[in-house]
Amino acid sequence: MINPAAIEALRELESPEDPNLVNELIELFARTSATLLTEIEVAISDRNAGKLNTAAHTLKSSAANLGATRVAEKAAVIEAIGNRGTTAESEPHFVTLKNELSIAVLELQEIRNGKSR
Repeated sequence: MINPAAIEALRELESPEDPNLVNELIELFARTSATLLTEIEVAISDRNAGKLNTAAHTLKSSAANLGATRVAEKAAVIEAIGNRGTTAESEPHFVTLKNELSIAVLELQEIRNGKSR
């Protein structure tokens, strides 16, 4: 579920010069989150804790900015695993992250299309 307060805070940043800021951020998130998810998956497969930490941190921050709280929370768990210098036990969290991200992207696209829940 997308936190409506986060979207509203971003809408307040829109201006006559940039009236579509929220929609642009949603589109950017939809594109970059898929890449970050792949980076997390590869880092787990390669057992690369540093890359796991970096990709999860970036996804966590982006998701939090758009109010995708569940994505941010799960990415934070994965980031913490990578921060401990390991990738062990990250796979189940990755599966959940992937599912939560799919839901968040769909909800954000509904917001972009004016069909928010």
